[in-house]
Amino acid sequence: MRILFATPVLPGRRRNGGELWSQTLVDSLRRNGADVTVLGYGAPYAAGEVSAGPRAVETRAAPLRALGWAVQAIGRNAFSVQKWIGPAYRRALAGQLARQPWDAVLIDHAQMGWIQPLLGGLPLLYLAHHAEAQLYMGLAEQTGALGGSIYGREARHIGAMEQALAGAAVRSWCISDADAALLAPHAGERVQALPSLPAMALQDSAVPEGVADVALLGNWRWQPNHRALSWFLSEVRPRLPRTWRVAVGGAVDRRRLPDTGGVDILGPVPDAERFLRGARRIAVPSLARTGANLKLLDAIASARTVVATREAGALVGTLPPDVILAPDAETFARALIDAPAPPMEARAKWLAARVAQLDAAVADGLSAVREQLRQRA
Repeated sequence: MRILFATPVLPGRRRNGGELWSQTLVDSLRRNGADVTVLGYGAPYAAGEVSAGPRAVETRAAPLRALGWAVQAIGRNAFSVQKWIGPAYRRALAGQLARQPWDAVLIDHAQMGWIQPLLGGLPLLYLAHHAEAQLYMGLAEQTGALGGSIYGREARHIGAMEQALAGAAVRSWCISDADAALLAPHAGERVQALPSLPAMALQDSAVPEGVADVALLGNWRWQPNHRALSWFLSEVRPRLPRTWRVAVGGAVDRRRLPDTGGVDILGPVPDAERFLRGARRIAVPSLARTGANLKLLDAIASARTVVATREAGALVGTLPPDVILAPDAETFARALIDAPAPPMEARAKWLAARVAQLDAAVADGLSAVREQLRQRA
């Protein structure tokens, strides 16, 4: 089966959680025998990737472009959609559609829903990274009047895009049961939560000397993650031993964090796997309620003791029995202090079960595409 995987940014490098989730599905499709071509912005890195050219979309990297996208979006699109629309992608997509007969197109991210009218009625698969409308509604409720208005508008427009994709797709795949429930009114039984996988291989390794006592890794500039890190530093860190070294890796705005002693704010780390395995314990203080906490999966694969919030665990699903989910700051800190080393055999069985579950669900989706093609023939 020939699948065109249309994504915003080529995911082969797996530089962040979004790219990891995309590449996880590419890999599963291929394990199920599909011939997958991945179309996206950026330089090709992995097999089967085709570039639609460069595209800087971060507001900090392209402030004037961001202003232009905001103006273009007025009255018709979410800003998070408008920033991906461009003639270079249109040309690259048209070239791929003309190159060979495709059996289906997978639209990766709701923000790429703008290409749906260009696909000529090909069977559609939809891969969600969040229940986007719900995410922006939550941000609207947490900000002031101006921010609430901006995020509320974003929620309405991206919500309409989500509805169109979920309503048309043979299968809508998402990353948690919570997101599946939010998409179900538009997709019915055609929506399914898939188990996400860690970026790193599970490996049992000894803890080296002179490492951090606790490590935290994430994109802390994202508002829900920033709130989570602020909570950890202000509520959990003071309950840990003063002599402990806490290392925080990932992009972060230091100026907006609580002033807490005994914490090394390292910024982006070149090797996430090495960073996580260079600590005795991993803390995952997520407060988000949509998507899935991919950093929790990496923490589990790191062969280290893992303590997470209940919110993080709820978005991942079944966890190894040794992973501790803490309901409050005091319990979180106590678990970090007292938790024993993890049993790696149990973690290996847990990971193997997730891979099998993922591949079975993807196989079912491909069968649904074949059935739609048969009915059209």
